[in-house]
Amino acid sequence: MGKKVKKDEKPPPDDVFDTLLVESRQAATVVLMLTSPEEDVQSKACEAIYKFVEKCDENKKLLLDLGAVDPLLNLIAGEDRTVRRHAIMALGVMCAQPDVRKALRKRPESTPAIVSLLSPEEDSVIHEFAALALSLMATEFTSKVAIHEAGSVEPLVRLLTSSDPDVQKNSIEALAQLVMDYQARAMVREYDGLQPVLDLIKSDYAIIQRLALLTLDRLTQDGENRRVLREIEAIGRLLDVLATPTLSDLHVMVVMVLSNLLEDTESLELVKENGGLKRFVALITDQPPPEEDTKKGDKKGGSRAGKKSAKEGKGKKDDDAKEDAPVGGDSIIPTLPDVKMCAAKAIARSARSGKFLFVLSRISNQLCPQTI
Repeated sequence: MGKKVKKDEKPPPDDVFDTLLVESRQAATVVLMLTSPEEDVQSKACEAIYKFVEKCDENKKLLLDLGAVDPLLNLIAGEDRTVRRHAIMALGVMCAQPDVRKALRKRPESTPAIVSLLSPEEDSVIHEFAALALSLMATEFTSKVAIHEAGSVEPLVRLLTSSDPDVQKNSIEALAQLVMDYQARAMVREYDGLQPVLDLIKSDYAIIQRLALLTLDRLTQDGENRRVLREIEAIGRLLDVLATPTLSDLHVMVVMVLSNLLEDTESLELVKENGGLKRFVALITDQPPPEEDTKKGDKKGGSRAGKKSAKEGKGKKDDDAKEDAPVGGDSIIPTLPDVKMCAAKAIARSARSGKFLFVLSRISNQLCPQTI
């Protein structure tokens, strides 16, 4: 018998280029690959750029100078989901560089393109980095206006209930910037966003809790928002946090929100009924919280944030990030003097009502009896 000869495979057509494996260590080469007509090449180029710009701020500026922004903007609007995912990952991280944000402001199509990636049809990774890009861009007023006009508030509110903590973190951070404007405060209420923001106080991640409280502090500057928050029993839940010693790092921000709520007489009544005035006086005088109110708070389950939440970082994926960085120029690192100052401000607002002066006097005498 003759030796069997392996049948040759059919050669590729003459008009098809043979597979070429390209290895490059030059960023300029990878930027050129972004304009390739092949989606696989585009995706790999975007992924390589994402890893490169994550290393340092100088790399973000280098990619900008090499002209990577325009092709990345084109790719986030493309049809292939994998390409969109890797493109927004790269662009989202690049937005941490001020010059990149400046370049995006000069392109009117950039903000609507990023906001469109917040749609329910996209996956959580796309949501995460699109929200990250918006939260970074919203640190500047001119970008904030464009983000607001692009209809970002509704999708950001919807993403607050995402199961991914990084999506929640970036979404609430973007909203914290946007609600510095009074129009955005009203829009959060119109899109039923007050309840989701309040619910984030019980997050397992301290940075999300603080961003939620910062957002509430700005939202409660609107009278109608204060009314809605009273209806969803926000005051009781905030006082529960104040009654939980393990959440002491959140107390200053809770008192800030309560201080805003005390602008309304109706809130004063609720705070008094829940023992809030006693707690304010106790904070100022360095007295332990009233025992009966602590027990009352424990029955309600406290803030339901868990003991470890006040000490953890912002999320499992971002442990190395600056978890306590200022947001919008406001430090979210609480201090004891800040707690006392905010508590004093809350008491001062409650004292505007004559019928509460007697109550405050009795509380002060109970906590700090005069010595003869």
